[in-house]
Parts: sequence; structure tokens; C-alpha cells
Amino acid sequence: MSDAEPGSVPDITAARIHCLPALCKVAADGLPTLADAGYQGAGIGIHHPFRKPRGGS
Repeated sequence: MSDAEPGSVPDITAARIHCLPALCKVAADGLPTLADAGYQGAGIGIHHPFRKPRGGS
């Protein structure tokens, strides 16, 4: 949980501000972090399912 952001801020943006810097450090030290598909591209050690490509299988 993190502090609330004003307005409509996407989850990934709030996570980049509040928690991803710390998570990326511990992930680099070997502690993996699981996230949902919305966190694709979040950084090292953040494991997420891959989205189906548009029009793909």
C-alpha cells in the first residue's frame, strides 16, 4: 500500500513513485516480486504474466 495520488493516476505510475525503486533493489539482490500484467515493463525482478498480442493467440 502507498499514499494516494491526486486525480486519476494509473497503478504503475503510483508504483514507480512509491515502491518500485525499493522493489527493484531487492529484486536485483535475488528476491523476485510477482505482479499482474499491468506491470509489464516495470523493471528488473518484477515478474508478470504476458499479455496476449492484439489479434494473436
